Amino acid sequence: MAAYASALQNFTLSRPTLFGHVVNKAAEIAVESLKYNQHKYFVLLIITVSNG
Repeated sequence: MAAYASALQNFTLSRPTLFGHVVNKAAEIAVESLKYNQHKYFVLLIITVSNG
């Protein structure tokens, strides 16, 4: 969290972007692994680029 807070000082955030459908799909994939007793870690990395 410290690294994230530090990085925020180097750029400005753009307009809001909706990632809800992506997050929900990632959650579905993670839940599927629990059905088979496969306890795994999942990481969702979202990288965006501003053209402004």
